[in-house]
Amino acid sequence: MRYLRNFGIFAAAWIVAMLIFTIAYGVKDKSLYMLYFSVPALFLGVIGAAATAGEHVFRPNRKLNWLWIVGMLAADQAIKIYLFGLEWQTLRIPLIDPVFYISPSHNTAGSYLWVLLGLDNVPKWPHVIFVAILAFILFEYWRFYTEKRPLSFWGKGFVHLFLVGAFANAIDNIFHGGSLDYITIRPFYTFDLKDLFITMAELFALVEVINQKLYKNSHDIQGFDFKFIRNDVKSWFVKTK
Repeated sequence: MRYLRNFGIFAAAWIVAMLIFTIAYGVKDKSLYMLYFSVPALFLGVIGAAATAGEHVFRPNRKLNWLWIVGMLAADQAIKIYLFGLEWQTLRIPLIDPVFYISPSHNTAGSYLWVLLGLDNVPKWPHVIFVAILAFILFEYWRFYTEKRPLSFWGKGFVHLFLVGAFANAIDNIFHGGSLDYITIRPFYTFDLKDLFITMAELFALVEVINQKLYKNSHDIQGFDFKFIRNDVKSWFVKTK
């Protein structure tokens, strides 16, 4: 039942998001509905069910697994480096016509967040600093959270996936002048592997909230503040006996 439940959570989250996008974009072409609702929902549902097996395979701890982080980051960057070596501006390969295509575009806004906010000229370094601060705060909150709650596969998976997405975003903006997105879901947007990792991080966090019933019992993980961050950072430099 846990496999089926997590399949449903991952798939349902996509369907809800696409329903919001459909209304916001005012999509009238109903022939597109079935494809962009169902195909990614099934894909994410299978990921959710497969990830559930990870609960029985991986033993979580508070240390980051840098091999996983570097491996996922390398996969994201390798695809982009390969595409930059092609005539990517004219590349358009249908995956499932008329909705899914490999159709690269260079997002120089720095982040889809800025696009949604209408800020398409955010300077590179302020954006990189913002992402770094956000990643650091979320990492520290994860360490705070794991002092209050049992370690879990989903909680640790969240922090790994989010950090990969943050690192990839910073590298894209520093070395590529923005993200080279390449998978298009018509008529909405184009994304890359980094965006998939961040989406999965959000879904891992959702499963963690449901598993731990945080929607009912959130009072015991309150109290995250600068004092905790300061003491935690200090602990990094204290040698354990």
